[in-house]
Amino acid sequence: MKGEIGFKRVEIIYNKERFKSVLRNLIRFEGKDYYVRYYEAPPKAIPLLHVMTFDDEYFFLGGFYPPDFPPGEEKVAFIRGGALKELLREYTQMLWLKAIPLNEGGQINWEEIKRIARRLGISLDELETMIHEIKHNIDK
Repeated sequence: MKGEIGFKRVEIIYNKERFKSVLRNLIRFEGKDYYVRYYEAPPKAIPLLHVMTFDDEYFFLGGFYPPDFPPGEEKVAFIRGGALKELLREYTQMLWLKAIPLNEGGQINWEEIKRIARRLGISLDELETMIHEIKHNIDK
């Protein structure tokens, strides 16, 4: 919140709960060095590879399909050098470049948010209520 660390996240928005979580963070960190891009969910569930990197030097990998593992039981690998690090750096950069931006320049792209809501079957009234609730709860 102090703006000492910047974040770039690539999300897969596959249901209303995930959408609300992404929206909550967009609103909470609006104007901060926190950027989100996303991919729409594929038609069928696929195993996920979670990648987290710090300064493109250190990588943490965890691969699982969320319903299969209770929280805390995910497996994680740590990589910090060699050819695998370079592969992961290129992979995360490509993921970022090909994903759809949600808040370039620190401003939320509300038209894209509305498009995602429509795709998920969320009405504009329901979206406005969701936004109001998020803003109300963040202010507390």
